[in-house]
Amino acid sequence: MQILNASETKLELEYRPQAWIVGLGLVCAVLVIGLLKALFEGEFGGVAIAGVMLAFIGWVWLTRIFLTVRLTADRDAGTLRIATVSRFGEKFRERDLADLTGSEVETRFDENHSGAEPGLVLSFGSERHRLDLFKPDPADLLQAAESINAWLARTTAVESSATPRQPGDQAL
Repeated sequence: MQILNASETKLELEYRPQAWIVGLGLVCAVLVIGLLKALFEGEFGGVAIAGVMLAFIGWVWLTRIFLTVRLTADRDAGTLRIATVSRFGEKFRERDLADLTGSEVETRFDENHSGAEPGLVLSFGSERHRLDLFKPDPADLLQAAESINAWLARTTAVESSATPRQPGDQAL
């Protein structure tokens, strides 16, 4: 996840799978070349296979690759907004920022694909919300979790230092 803004009052993070766009673009270029070659040679089985593969990759691009997840924590408004922007529109969910207690990276084992899938988990007290990200880099997730936790700790420190002391309070 990329940090867009990390000020005292606002934290903005964004996730967009850039490496997958380049990689699948190269695969599509090879498939188009194969499709054209099969078309000119009259091998309609090859045309069908390449066409189905291109359609599948196009579907993955539209539903997963061109998906941007943006997390915006605004201390002034007191809200945490999780927006998912795709080619089909924007969906968002807002929560009270006071409910957010932290974030962590969680790795789940996917039995369907026989692989570990890391994910960013936001903790709202006893409730946990896992962000739906497409093949994120674990190092980026760790950096995002650390930046969220540091921002929350900084927010708590600012609020506690802003509390005025009463005349009878003793300094520690």
